[in-house]
Amino acid sequence: MQSKLQSLDDFEERNDECDCAWILKEIKGIKHKFEGTRYVFLSVADARLNFYQYKQDHQQLLHDYLKNFCSLLEVLEHYGATVGEDACFLKVLEGYADEEKPTDPSLLLTWTKKLMHETEP
Repeated sequence: MQSKLQSLDDFEERNDECDCAWILKEIKGIKHKFEGTRYVFLSVADARLNFYQYKQDHQQLLHDYLKNFCSLLEVLEHYGATVGEDACFLKVLEGYADEEKPTDPSLLLTWTKKLMHETEP
């Protein structure tokens, strides 16, 4: 792990500045296999798959689930990947006025179900 951190381009500068937040983010990236030697598209695809397939276990506390969920999201954001901004999602949203689109994440499921019922044949 240490050798992988030291091989990063900005390591010397960030280490001299004692930038712990940057180091922790890079450790997360290494942990999730975002290494310079790995094909970046495959790494992003794996991170997206991990994010979309993650679900709460029956015995898992909500706090632990949320912490892990946020960690997976941070990995995607750190490398510039987005969630929910794919062209297929955005195309569906084009036909709706802004006031009809969900702004609160808790409303997204309700809104999606409503959308599905409207588009059924």
